[in-house]
Amino acid sequence: MSRLAARTAHNKNNNKKESSLADSKPALEKGVSVEEVFKWYIVTELRDFLRKNGLPVSGRKADLVERVVGHLHSGSRGSSSSNDESSEDEEKSESESESEGEESNDEDEASEGDEDEEEEDRGDAYVEKVGFERTLQQIAKAAGFEPEPLLMLDISQFETKLQARLGSYARLPDELWQLYRFSNGFCWGEKDLQVFPLAVSCREDIFGADEEDTDLRRDYSPYHHPAWIPFACRGEYDHFLINVNAESESYGQVKSWSDMDAYAKFVAPSVQSLLTRLLKGAPQRRRKGRRRR
Repeated sequence: MSRLAARTAHNKNNNKKESSLADSKPALEKGVSVEEVFKWYIVTELRDFLRKNGLPVSGRKADLVERVVGHLHSGSRGSSSSNDESSEDEEKSESESESEGEESNDEDEASEGDEDEEEEDRGDAYVEKVGFERTLQQIAKAAGFEPEPLLMLDISQFETKLQARLGSYARLPDELWQLYRFSNGFCWGEKDLQVFPLAVSCREDIFGADEEDTDLRRDYSPYHHPAWIPFACRGEYDHFLINVNAESESYGQVKSWSDMDAYAKFVAPSVQSLLTRLLKGAPQRRRKGRRRR
């Protein structure tokens, strides 16, 4: 009897938790925030809503959320007459969304099995990596900061400006897109790491525009190689730079450069590799050999 009573009480508690979660889930109506929609609604629900309102359903979850909230805030649900005329189409889309929703759920479950597996292409901008997203979430938890994601439009505009300055070869690597879609910079005090906000992630802002020692640094550092741009630093003098030349073999690789060193050092093949190593507490990779002067 005691086991039965305990099990009954356990089930009642679970039912209470489920009902409280259901009560706190906000409705998709004008006034709902991006954070609420992202937290409470899954991709399938977002796509169903967008289909019913005649909006595109492609893109990653963050893009779907922005599209839904933007539609709600614009008050573009349409008049009652237009809703009556589109009722038949909505019924068809509902039946189609059921089968498509099952397929999308299968894809989501399959992607969760491998942290290094890339998700399906969610737009023309970049491909999101499931494993990197989890790493970023763990870093936010460990560092104790609240992510402040950038909009796709903001990152795209920055890349356009970068191409105007450097040339058409300049492209932000996918992992850099994903990093700033997660948060526009952050500080990690325990690792003495700062990821710069994209707005100030320019070489002149970090290094300055002093030309006095141009000839001395030209052959030893990436300072005068525009394809390498700074995106983070450790301490006051060590900067991490990433190669944005999409035509280069070292595209997406990360180097470390310091005022104390005469040359830049390769530290990681990608941003994900660098941050994962910092998260695990592994020492940075250093190349062997003597420094060249």
